[in-house]
Amino acid sequence: MSDPSETSEVDDVTAISESIDDDDDDVDVETEIITTHDHCDPDSLPAEYTAASNLTRDAFHKICPGERRYSRDGASVPLGLPRCGDGTAYSFLFSRPVVVEGDFASADGENATSTETTTGGGGGGGGGERVLIELSGGGACWDDETCSVQGYMLAFPSLVVDALVGTSCADANDSYGTLLCNRKVGGIDFSSYEYIFVPYCTQDAHMGDSPGSSDVTTGIATEYGVVHAGAHNLHRTLMWTTINFPNPSAVVLTGCSAGATPLAVAYDILNSHYAKMGVHDVRIDVIADSPVFLTPSYYMRHYLPNWNVGTILDVIDFDYEAHDDGEGFPDAILDHVLRGSKASDDFVYVTHDSDDVSLFYYMMMNGTTAPEDASAVQDTTLASAEWWSKMNDSLTNAMDGHANFQAFIMGGNGHCTFGLVSTVYF
Repeated sequence: MSDPSETSEVDDVTAISESIDDDDDDVDVETEIITTHDHCDPDSLPAEYTAASNLTRDAFHKICPGERRYSRDGASVPLGLPRCGDGTAYSFLFSRPVVVEGDFASADGENATSTETTTGGGGGGGGGERVLIELSGGGACWDDETCSVQGYMLAFPSLVVDALVGTSCADANDSYGTLLCNRKVGGIDFSSYEYIFVPYCTQDAHMGDSPGSSDVTTGIATEYGVVHAGAHNLHRTLMWTTINFPNPSAVVLTGCSAGATPLAVAYDILNSHYAKMGVHDVRIDVIADSPVFLTPSYYMRHYLPNWNVGTILDVIDFDYEAHDDGEGFPDAILDHVLRGSKASDDFVYVTHDSDDVSLFYYMMMNGTTAPEDASAVQDTTLASAEWWSKMNDSLTNAMDGHANFQAFIMGGNGHCTFGLVSTVYF
């Protein structure tokens, strides 16, 4: 692993540790927490010893959150064991922009001239950096059968991620097309944003804390041998973000498919954290592309419990038990988050009125069968009509109930037209 002394100062490390502990109301302040990085890849930087401000601009860096345990008994801190589905190390990618807030800058950070730049959605308060966080998609699994099919998605995508380390966002375009960190979308120039890319290797829509994962040492957490620890990965990445960008002017959260599904939860975590820290004027916008949104009742009763999403939902004070067996579950989460959102923050959901990928998962979840008949043959035409009807109802209800929620529907079949899943992950 890289030498921490090359990437951080002691004060940065102290701040990171204190902030994460402050966010955990159940942690005894007298209890020492030990953070280790023995599980991390040798070519990664330890998150708790890495300050964003010390990293080279215009280059991707691979950053690994440490494993956090209580010194008194060795038990893991809640959401303190970031891992991939096969038990191996998780890391996220980070790149600092060449263009800094209000200035054009060279890769070494020296300013050449000053200019105005456009912030997401017309600007935000705080006067700090702009941050873009993108969550990768790539399917889902919830039992032995589905995880056998998706097994190749349970390992960290080293082949792609490691190839990006050290390269600039612009140079990476030669291999992966135009990455979001080098694109202009509408009036937003994402090349001026601090960019965090969250790989997906847990097949739980970034929300899992599977039974047993709190004690996992070898990576085996469920009876079918998969570590659904996506909530650990997401939460620890967001906490690193809040420490390194304590007073940003704007944050944009985006993702596609399974990467879009948890964006409302990620928003609430960030919004609540900044509010707790007294930072009330940061603008946080959400752009969700083709979220796998619907949760049939059979899936809610028999499959979702394998992910144990209640842990991360507790972080946003959502009553999971009140909705753990109903199809209104995703609508309830979205409504909960929107009711606590700032009026200045926009939520934009983008989808097609026909989506073969979302339809596939809707049918895998037994969306159109009788409530307890998992073996029934589903009619694709019927399922497609039902999927769109329910999706349309959910989006309409959100728009009717919240002025800062918008949905954009594209005609025809399609899935993920805005995110990076098609160019980076696969």
